[in-house]
Amino acid sequence: MTDKETKEGFKVSDKRHFAVGENGKVTKRAEDEKAEKPADTAGEAEKAEAQDIDLDSCECEEDYDKLPPLDFASFVFSLSTSTMILLGILPDPTTKKMMKNLAMARQHIDLLGLLQEKTVGNLSKDEESFLQNALYDLRMKFVEACNPK
Repeated sequence: MTDKETKEGFKVSDKRHFAVGENGKVTKRAEDEKAEKPADTAGEAEKAEAQDIDLDSCECEEDYDKLPPLDFASFVFSLSTSTMILLGILPDPTTKKMMKNLAMARQHIDLLGLLQEKTVGNLSKDEESFLQNALYDLRMKFVEACNPK
């Protein structure tokens, strides 16, 4: 996409540093290559443009295929799990230590609430129910974490 002028006189500029080709491959934009390099190496920009980044040929492909499919429920589940780690309910998977960061937990809960608000009318009944139940459970766990017995 290049800079375009509309009838109203607005100018639209694509400021992304990458482009996605018709074949789905991600490449660095030629304009960025030229801007990064001095004028005498402009020929190298053409070489760099020809180097496509193919995400499907990544060494992690075997591990990626073992993961569950991405859907709305897995996204909500991921955010919920992160929130439970921040509430000190689950251990951090990397350090195996229990931690508690209530401010970040609250932000995660608010993020799920925002997601619920912005997706009204766009979710299936199961997705809506899953999000509502996850939010209710996390809010109750947050109150318990803020008011220890």
